[in-house]
Amino acid sequence: MILSYDTFDGPLFPALFSLNMLVNTEKGRAYSGDQIKGMLEKEGLKNIRRLSFKGPNESGIISGEV
Repeated sequence: MILSYDTFDGPLFPALFSLNMLVNTEKGRAYSGDQIKGMLEKEGLKNIRRLSFKGPNESGIISGEV
């Protein structure tokens, strides 16, 4: 199965985090990689990319340059 970081269907921890934000907060939510990239671009960051990170939750790291 191919998981997408932009459709909220995986990896498991980010998908569960998104569900938790939806259920347990009034206006909380999680954002996809493309949504975060767009926010960072809007603020002027360049060379934005997702770095794979195999930690306990597989969330990854988003990097950009000012």
